[in-house]
Amino acid sequence: MKLHYEKRGDEIKAWIEVSDNEYHMLRRYFPEDPLTYVSDRIVLTKWAVASALGVPVVGIASNAFFLPNDSSQEILKSAGLDLTKVEHRKILLSSVYKYLKTRIEIERAKEDYEEREIPLITSLDNHNIELDLPSLSLPLTLSVGNKVYELKPVDTTLDMSEYIKKRLRDIVRAYRRYTAATLSAYKEEYQRKLEELERFKESIFPMPPIDIQDLKEGVHVFKEGRILYFLQYKKITVKKFIYKGVLYTLAPEYQGTCRGLLGLALDQNYNIDGVVYLNPKNPYRGVRHPNVSDSGAVCLGESTSRIIGKTLGEIHEAYKYIDIAAHVLSTVNFDDAYDQKVSAWSRRIINRVYADEISQITTDRIKLNSVWSS
Repeated sequence: MKLHYEKRGDEIKAWIEVSDNEYHMLRRYFPEDPLTYVSDRIVLTKWAVASALGVPVVGIASNAFFLPNDSSQEILKSAGLDLTKVEHRKILLSSVYKYLKTRIEIERAKEDYEEREIPLITSLDNHNIELDLPSLSLPLTLSVGNKVYELKPVDTTLDMSEYIKKRLRDIVRAYRRYTAATLSAYKEEYQRKLEELERFKESIFPMPPIDIQDLKEGVHVFKEGRILYFLQYKKITVKKFIYKGVLYTLAPEYQGTCRGLLGLALDQNYNIDGVVYLNPKNPYRGVRHPNVSDSGAVCLGESTSRIIGKTLGEIHEAYKYIDIAAHVLSTVNFDDAYDQKVSAWSRRIINRVYADEISQITTDRIKLNSVWSS
């Protein structure tokens, strides 16, 4: 790096030129571009010189620092430099060199380079310059590691103990604010994670302890949403029916048969939410029974309280409630049917009932006190 200075009469020409090696180094480590061209020379811009001197840029920052340009002279004037003085020329070059060197060191430290030597070539290698900083408008900086600190004077008449106490109080207040904000953020994140964990726990439904014996019993298990379905293949023979509050026993030739998966809808705590009787070939449809809906929901009548709402102590208690439901479905309640003629055998029965031929299809009758017997 070299400061070119020429004086012819009252006219001064000056610029700072860099070598090819320095050019590649500066282009590599400066996010801003501190270089430009004048003819075939690589020179520093007004931005680079003004930044090194700690003064505002005058004019276009990317233009060359070149005297006698007025904006370049304004930069020197703001820094209190007069290039007609040899010492000020040394100060200019030294300030620019140190600034660029420090910036490169910082950028190299970010890349974790082990080599810290900055190979900038300067014509001031053999000069020892002592700067009279108070008389110049230059920043005083201290480079520590990969950081540059600007030093500011402290009033020497200030009571240092009060100064230290004030600084400590400021630090404590700042630390308390930071700690409070940090703890609040941790608390909010903890609460959010806790709520997320609770939602996750609610979605977990462990597989019940089904064994080979359950398979032999024709058990089917599946989960849909938060409901577990425990189903058993059941063949139910309908031997009785209820019509207008009277319980009739069907003659053997009029008895009907249903086959399907009868079972319980359970929540995570094994509470019974419902009873279903599903078609094995199409589980989305119910078995054709007057007291089973198209979707498979079973109407239990007054037996509802014997099953719905009960809690299983363990999964195999489901068999008991499935048997109760099967017993209920063995009696058709035409007074509370989803569809009285849902199947061929139910149509045959209800048609004879409507034809006032009940006595021909039944063997006995019992007057009930309620519509649906348990």
